[in-house]
Amino acid sequence: GAYANKMLNRSRIVQENRKIQAENSNKIIETPEIILDYLNITKAAFSQRDILNEIIRRIPNHEDVATVFEQVLNSALFVGEGINGEQLYTGEKYSKLESDTLSLFETILSKKHDVLCNTTLELQHLNEEQQNAVKKVCNDDKVSILVGRAGAGKTTTMKAVSDIYKRAGCNVVGMSISAVASENLGDDAQITSRTIASWIHVWDAYE
Repeated sequence: GAYANKMLNRSRIVQENRKIQAENSNKIIETPEIILDYLNITKAAFSQRDILNEIIRRIPNHEDVATVFEQVLNSALFVGEGINGEQLYTGEKYSKLESDTLSLFETILSKKHDVLCNTTLELQHLNEEQQNAVKKVCNDDKVSILVGRAGAGKTTTMKAVSDIYKRAGCNVVGMSISAVASENLGDDAQITSRTIASWIHVWDAYE
């Protein structure tokens, strides 16, 4: 409002926020790769545009933007192209976390479980690729891995998988490295979903 605009330079909250912004800006200039850690909180992979927008939002001095952007890009790991052809990157810490998570499954990949069920669930709403993915995930492997680009329909596919397991009498839960991805998975697949860290905390507390 007009009154707030008049008192901007005298506002304690404004002064505190400007101080925090300046401190954060200096931290980013000193250690540019922390931008990648922040981006990975909400995204597994991001574009150069995402990186640049985040830097511009956090560094008011535009003379520093180009330098920081170049340094961040040098620290980022290229992971491939998105569904729209845009080059995608991720942070080294996040990439290591993903690799470590996958490596934990190596000892159980060869183990099998009984086939859950021969489902009669209607899959007409899925395309042929998604239907094949559902059948592959619902096989007798202990662990199945579904890989797809953003927007390819992984969540829709997993919703069908979730329904099949529920019809077989299973309790289906979701988990993800990031909170946003976990929340989206839970909403779209209609299952209880948490971050991996949250599940571990719950299980430790239960024990």
